[in-house]
Amino acid sequence: MSKLKLIILLGVLLNISITYAGHINIDGISTISGTTLNEIEVIQIKSKDGTVLYEANKNGNNTLASVLVEAVKNGIDLRNAYLPKINLSHQSIENSILEYTNLRQANLSESNFNNSNLSGSDLTLVKAKRAVMTNSNMLAIRAVKANLAYVDFTGSDLSDSVLANGNMKYTIFSGTNLVNVDFRSSDLTGAKFSNSNLERTDFRGANLLGVEFSTKQISEAILDKADWFCRKSLKCM
Repeated sequence: MSKLKLIILLGVLLNISITYAGHINIDGISTISGTTLNEIEVIQIKSKDGTVLYEANKNGNNTLASVLVEAVKNGIDLRNAYLPKINLSHQSIENSILEYTNLRQANLSESNFNNSNLSGSDLTLVKAKRAVMTNSNMLAIRAVKANLAYVDFTGSDLSDSVLANGNMKYTIFSGTNLVNVDFRSSDLTGAKFSNSNLERTDFRGANLLGVEFSTKQISEAILDKADWFCRKSLKCM
C-alpha cells in the first residue's frame, strides 16, 4: 500500500490535500485533527505559491498538532490559517504568529501562547482553561462563548475584542489593555484586573462577583449600575 502524503496549504484558508489512490481535497482541518498520522510519509506546510515552508518526515507519533507546533518553533508564519476544532491542549506555542487564524471550537486548554500574535483571530467557543496567553498581541480577537477560566492574560493587549457570554472565572487580566472590550453577560467571578486599562470596557450583564477594581477603573468602564456593583459585588479600592 502506498504511503499518504499530507500537504497543508496556508492562505486565506488552510486546505488539506491527501494524495492516495487519486487526489482528494478536504476543506478544513478538523476531520483529522488529533489523529495519529501513522501512514503519512511526508507532511508539508506550503505557502499559496507552492513554496515549502516546513516539512516533517514520517513519524508514527506525529499528530497534526505536533507538526504545527514544530512549524511554529521553526519560525513558520501561520497567519490566516484555518484550524477549527484543532486540539492544541498542553502544547507550548510561544512566540507564534497566528494572526487572523480561525481557531473556532479549538481545544487550547493548558497550552502556552506566551508572546504570540493572535490579533484578529476567531476563538469562538474555544476551550482554553488554564492556558497561558501572557504578553501577547490579541487585538480585536473574537472569543464569544469561550471557556477562558483561569487563563493568564497578564501584559497582553486585548483591546477592541469581543469576549461576550464566556466563562472567565478567576481569569487574570493584570496589566492588560482592555480598551473597548466587550465582556457582556460573561462570568468573571474572581477575575483579576489590577493595573489593567478598562476604558470603555463593557461589563453590562456580566457576573462580577469578587472582582477587584480601583475606583478609577470603575469610572472608565461601562457597567449596569457602577455604584451597586461597588456595594454588592466588587471590592472598589
